[in-house]
Amino acid sequence: MVLGMNKKSFILSVGLLLTACFEISAQQGSLYEEGTGGGSPVYGGEGFSSSRNYFLAAKLKGSDSLFNIVEKNGYLMLAPGWPDNYTDTQQALWKISNPNQNTSDAGRTYQFESVSLNAPLGVVRSEAVRESFTPSAKANLFGKDITQWFPSSKSYYPGDNVFYHYLNDGKTDEVIALTAYEGRVIPRIYANLSAAEAAPDVLVITPYNPLPLALSANELNTSLLKNGLYDAATDRFWAAKNSYFHLSFNVNIPGHPFHTSLQAQGVELVETPASFATDLTVNPADAYKNDRSWVALYSREKEGYIVADTFLTDASVRFGITNKWYNADRARLLDSYLFRVLYDGGTNQLYVQSKAYIFKPTNNSWNKEAAINSSSVFHAFDGVNYLAYKKAGGAYMFTLDEKQDDFPVYMEKRDALYERTVVPDGLYLLQVTGTNANDNIWGNAYDRINKYLRYASSGTFEFSGYSLDYLQQDPSAQWIIETSANYEALIKIVNREYGKYGMTYLAENARTYKSSGNTFFFLGGDTLRYIPLSATFKSDKYIGYKHVDAGSSGLDVKSFTFGYSQGGGTLDAKADRTLWINRGNSQTAFTAESIWSERYGYTAAFDLSLMPLERTAYRLQTTDLAGAKGEKLYISYDPDVIVKRYFLQNNPAKASEFFLKETRRDWNGNGFYQLFEVNYVSGEWIELDEEKNVVDIYDNGVITNGKYLVTAEKSGASWIPKLYTRKEEVLALGRWVTPVDLGNSRYYAKYNDIRSVLYFDGTSMLNGNILDEETTNTEFTLTEKKLANETVGTAKVSVIGETGRVTVKGASGKRVVVSNLLGRTVADEILLSDETAVPVSAGIAVVAVEGEAAVKVIVR
Repeated sequence: MVLGMNKKSFILSVGLLLTACFEISAQQGSLYEEGTGGGSPVYGGEGFSSSRNYFLAAKLKGSDSLFNIVEKNGYLMLAPGWPDNYTDTQQALWKISNPNQNTSDAGRTYQFESVSLNAPLGVVRSEAVRESFTPSAKANLFGKDITQWFPSSKSYYPGDNVFYHYLNDGKTDEVIALTAYEGRVIPRIYANLSAAEAAPDVLVITPYNPLPLALSANELNTSLLKNGLYDAATDRFWAAKNSYFHLSFNVNIPGHPFHTSLQAQGVELVETPASFATDLTVNPADAYKNDRSWVALYSREKEGYIVADTFLTDASVRFGITNKWYNADRARLLDSYLFRVLYDGGTNQLYVQSKAYIFKPTNNSWNKEAAINSSSVFHAFDGVNYLAYKKAGGAYMFTLDEKQDDFPVYMEKRDALYERTVVPDGLYLLQVTGTNANDNIWGNAYDRINKYLRYASSGTFEFSGYSLDYLQQDPSAQWIIETSANYEALIKIVNREYGKYGMTYLAENARTYKSSGNTFFFLGGDTLRYIPLSATFKSDKYIGYKHVDAGSSGLDVKSFTFGYSQGGGTLDAKADRTLWINRGNSQTAFTAESIWSERYGYTAAFDLSLMPLERTAYRLQTTDLAGAKGEKLYISYDPDVIVKRYFLQNNPAKASEFFLKETRRDWNGNGFYQLFEVNYVSGEWIELDEEKNVVDIYDNGVITNGKYLVTAEKSGASWIPKLYTRKEEVLALGRWVTPVDLGNSRYYAKYNDIRSVLYFDGTSMLNGNILDEETTNTEFTLTEKKLANETVGTAKVSVIGETGRVTVKGASGKRVVVSNLLGRTVADEILLSDETAVPVSAGIAVVAVEGEAAVKVIVR
């Protein structure tokens, strides 16, 4: 997900992306034309330098197709061919070092450090897979486990090698080698090095020296300094009207045009915000060779264009400033205005070329058509059009000469608007303080200013204007920020309440950038203020849901009346056992019977004070009904009816079970609640995350709320997602599942999680899917009605399902029987303490405590 950000919003119309088109020869890797980029291979005799940057070009055995190993959002990827723009070049650059310079070949290793991530090329050992296995979605994630690589040739120079590491350090048998899989770099396990070298998908990696790449006007104004307006769809910056850059030389001539703030302007457009004149007589694209890598350089301080004066007969070029475009007075040819900036990724150095012709045309004519037709006398110095600083005419000056490797030119960093920052690990509220007017992914961008980000039960992100006091107690508005397990440069942001289920990552493996104060933003995203939450909110495990406990009355259950928040009235049961909203004096008290509790949500290992969340499911029953003679009646519905109509009936096994989820509070601190129905489905299911990785396995039914569930089947001793070869097979299972197309005639059967709440439809009580606009029609206030002790007893027994066990509290000296849904007893014992953990296998367990009603709990 990307949020909008209020940064520079005017897109410079002359910003052009470089579109140099060329073909790649994987064998020779040569540069066909100056400025088109590419690379030249580094072999053993040439050596390499730890101070330079290199491409890591890779091929499969027997193939001439060349790829570059690149870093993309913390993942190792394969990009076909050579990068043809600055952003992609940065992601493809690596530094090479000898972390182990043991003189013996067997002891020598190399380390490759990503320039863009500032971290070594490493993999997670546990993600390495054997040849016949499909890698996980995160198998190519940067990792810290293995960062040093042996070259297969044992050469001192790392050219044309399979790079590998031993699966178990210190043992020389199984190895992990870098391989290709669907555009990703995957660590795979082989029996030995020979097996790895013979594998068809193993990568043969050769370092290449980057060759100069001509930068477009847009790249000069933006990408080098991350300056301008970011577009997430293209992963590019677009220049703003005030996007400028500075060149840095090893000499300083104050006031010289090249030392001012420069803006590169593409010359294919005839009119720009910098007042390019309109030329109706000659189309520059037709009259002059123009491949869009040539740009005009506009000086902000000088308020004009840098030009190379080409009419000097001594061939010493001088540079001046003019506020007139080339065709305004026919004083200069277009080429006098044109420069090309070449980027050397190996050194991060720039070379500036001029397109100016050195000799004036015959008869001093500046007529453009005549100049073009007089090519025999209208001549440019090939190879001597690089910007240099040398002695000319008796004094040192900027002029043109051959390429000067000892005259470095760099891009200064003083105008870099986007500075990386790392947000400390913690639990936060996130408030939008700045947004991008062009980003209307959630409606009007300005509507979310000063609002807080939360994850709605409808499965979408939303912006809340509720009070800070309430949102601090709402787990769906709480965000856990933690540093990536791999590198500090990357973070993930996860919703506390829904973080285990589905698309609830605000960001994963993301780079954050600094704004002012306690704020940050993603490129192209909203500016967010992060507000730390105190220990009080970290330690409250019941936060966000009504937890009915003994309280001051010493009772195990409580009775409530439910006030309807929309239009007034109270939930009321009629004699015919239907439910209505009564706006008169009649109201029905419902007792909340605790059925089971579960732990849910996202926890972070870095903070032990951040308690796992816990919520309890309740049956709602009443004896407060005329003609029922004290009979317990439960709010229920018919599960075979698609549109569920609630009613009352006397069988607790058929009763609906609800979470009492708090949705908001008013200014007086009064809470509003949804009766959030708990959905249970029997059978075998596997829970997946958004990348379809296995999160959890349920082989004995599951509570479905908020989970991405697919049907499961046994494979040996393990449970795996069940695959279907035809969509019709899934549809035949019924309306509760839907097919998920995985491609290649493979389908999952995904459970249709109907997130249901009890609401008033104007005629009777129904339930349906939660919709954002429906929220206020589903809310109730709870007014406690105390019951007498002799009615409900005073014992307080609670049963909690956890991972691999059931915890029973408040039942010391009582007998506890635990069975599965099939009735088989799995535990039967007398408890000897007030809190006892009973080991139980994963699934739905039925727990009967002596003297109490049996309850169902989920054991993970």
